[in-house]
Amino acid sequence: MSAMPSPDPHSLVTLQKRVWFYALLLLIFAVAVFSLLLTKKTAPYTTKDAIQMGTYMRICLGTEKNPHTLIDAMIREVKRIENKYSFHNKENVLAEINWNGEEWTYVDEETQFILERSYELALTTKGAFDPVLGRLTRLWGFDRIDKDDVAFRVPTDEELATARQASGYRNLEIRGDTVRLKNGALLDLGGIVKGYAIDRCVQVARELDPSATGYVDIGGDIGIIGPKFGGADWIISVQPPREIAGVRQMAAVFLKTGGIATSGDYQRYFEVDGKRYHHILNGETGMPSTGTISVTVIAQNSMDADALSTAGMVLEADYVLQILPRLGGQALIIDSELHKRATDGWASFEKNHP
Repeated sequence: MSAMPSPDPHSLVTLQKRVWFYALLLLIFAVAVFSLLLTKKTAPYTTKDAIQMGTYMRICLGTEKNPHTLIDAMIREVKRIENKYSFHNKENVLAEINWNGEEWTYVDEETQFILERSYELALTTKGAFDPVLGRLTRLWGFDRIDKDDVAFRVPTDEELATARQASGYRNLEIRGDTVRLKNGALLDLGGIVKGYAIDRCVQVARELDPSATGYVDIGGDIGIIGPKFGGADWIISVQPPREIAGVRQMAAVFLKTGGIATSGDYQRYFEVDGKRYHHILNGETGMPSTGTISVTVIAQNSMDADALSTAGMVLEADYVLQILPRLGGQALIIDSELHKRATDGWASFEKNHP
């Protein structure tokens, strides 16, 4: 057996130098990447305020693209939806359906989607949310709430009885892409279309920039485009429905996605002899809802949150706490004594999720 040759000391030194050289290169590369991450500036948020759908609107947007291009597209979308579905517009698709009454009206895919979802939510909330209360809305004058020349009054029992007969979601028939209304009923999508407009804004932003972050706020109802840079939650305050000394918020929730909407008796109302009459109507009685003065709902989208918060104002509080989680919502309810009650899942949104 022959002896193995001794290693060449020169070769060992050369190998060690190469190992140290590549290790140094790797270290330099790691430091460079780390430094780049530390010094990289995230795109600043661009905020724009506007008046849309009869209320204020705010868009807060973070994007690597031109933010003004995205924001302008989002505002155009809200204007389009408002023009198409406003109860005040006498020349849109809603007016056509209302005018045609019991004659079948062809509708496009978007309108069909909104009406079908509205009917489904009306059915599951037992009419607490109802898109066919246009007669009652007009009777009370809430279709003219922003007009200076309106003299508000409480309708008579006879007027309420007549309007109730021409109200209610069961007067709406949908057959594919055709719809009609029975008994002289009128569609009024005010309890859901604002949420739909928010959802469309979010969708437009994501289509133009899938990595966009921020939120859309229309009249206090908010849809999340995406979490803050770094994945942090947006912190959203629930405002008191009445002035309370030293109290600026009733709750604060943390959201990365979804929508949140509040309905209350303090947004559109008038007073007669010291009594408040607000715009959220109970289809069974024809009168404004009573007992609950504010309902805030968190849902997977703003459209559902909008409609469910309206339903929560009409339904008994105990029933709201039971039914809303089954419909995909979590709710905070405030009664006339300013007492708070919440669904079991609400508390999870009051915790930060880093």
